[in-house]
Amino acid sequence: MNDTAPDTDVEVGIRYTARAWALKLHEALAIYAYVVVVAHRRSGKSFAAAATLCMAALAVPGRYGLGSTTKTQLKLIYWAVFKELLDDIPGVEFAEGEVAIRFSNGSEILFFGLQDGDGQSVRGTGLSGFVLDEAQLVTEAAFTGAIRPALTDKDGWLLVIGTPREPSLLGQLHEYASTSGDPDWRGLHFPVDQTGVFAPAQIERLKAEALNDHVYRQEFECVLTAQAENKLLSLPAILAASKRVAPAKAPARSSHPTIVGVDIGGPGHDGDKSCICVRTGPYVTYLGVVDPEELDNLPLLVAAAMRQYRADLCLVDSTGGHASSQTYRLQRMGYTVVPVIFSASASNTETEANKRAEMYRKLADWVKRPDVTIPNDRALIKELAAITYKHDSKGRLLLEPKDRLRVALGHSPDRADALALTMLGDLMAPQEEPKFFPHSRRRGDRYQSDYPSLKPHDPYGEFDPFSGSNQGPLA
Repeated sequence: MNDTAPDTDVEVGIRYTARAWALKLHEALAIYAYVVVVAHRRSGKSFAAAATLCMAALAVPGRYGLGSTTKTQLKLIYWAVFKELLDDIPGVEFAEGEVAIRFSNGSEILFFGLQDGDGQSVRGTGLSGFVLDEAQLVTEAAFTGAIRPALTDKDGWLLVIGTPREPSLLGQLHEYASTSGDPDWRGLHFPVDQTGVFAPAQIERLKAEALNDHVYRQEFECVLTAQAENKLLSLPAILAASKRVAPAKAPARSSHPTIVGVDIGGPGHDGDKSCICVRTGPYVTYLGVVDPEELDNLPLLVAAAMRQYRADLCLVDSTGGHASSQTYRLQRMGYTVVPVIFSASASNTETEANKRAEMYRKLADWVKRPDVTIPNDRALIKELAAITYKHDSKGRLLLEPKDRLRVALGHSPDRADALALTMLGDLMAPQEEPKFFPHSRRRGDRYQSDYPSLKPHDPYGEFDPFSGSNQGPLA
């Protein structure tokens, strides 16, 4: 597709004049099945999206969808826009109660609220096209579990639009559309200085009126990796680490001990999940999540991970009262386990307010290293990027409470906590390989499998003690 567009507005029909930047959007949808658009606030995204749906519904009879967080919000923003665009089109019915638009050719545009998280309302609708607005506020589960399957039935097209927000579905889809080389996807990026919507003097005024530089960079410069100033971990560093691949051979144990971090969740169906993280120096070699229903088996799973990765040390979140029994079971198995209480005093009480702040400060420094690799796990990335901080009355680092993280993320930061726990283990772990690993072979031990010449024992085999031969049940 030719990215060059005329500087003047171009008429494309249905009482709608496309801006120069929006024309690129329409051209892309004529070529690609899936188009992801990142555009600044007040750029006219809603008009471009509504016009796309109207033109498609008039040209090809079918069922089309418009989705975002809530149906009420969609109606508030789009209802008047659709009425303006379709004012001269005969036979158009606006169903106020259903929040749907029907055309004389049999087409219909349905509104979907995706606030339930998994997009249940979209499933099974068989859509010919879909516009996902404010994609930065929609969950990945709604996209992969509902929207994509609904489009697959009719081989429908998809337009994703939004304004950047820290790790979100919008950023994930735009990165894939722009870098994957998939011939069906196209990513477009329209910051405020490239759309022509505002004059240079207006742009300067927008910048001066913005709440802070972070808000301006996100909402107008459309920087997908922009972060608030109180975020502890660098989002660019997190994303860079998630794209690196660890070497096939782990580094020597003498220079990089293997540490296991365990964040213990709560019991019951509504309890937090548990997480096991294994790290060897700059490499996270394993990250596993355990459902609350499997909490009783957590010590066995941790023991299996310690044996498999020949771990030197295990650090367990013992903040909750139920964690003590899990720690005790691991210690009884013979493993080196260190309980960690997040609210306990930090090693340096002058710089960090508690142990949680200490381990996350170490994690923030660690993730900036150029050789660090972490799993490309969307949940982990979101959790790490969501950690915020402040300073207490003594000027010490203090993280925002976990309850606020639960609200922001929709769940407890189990993966991030498990990884952060491993940061406390580098100075605790032994520098030499232990002589004995619990429940594994000691050096020098011999097992029957080492003697292939031995035959299986037959208790009914004939054995003559006077024959002078070794033909018998143990031969």
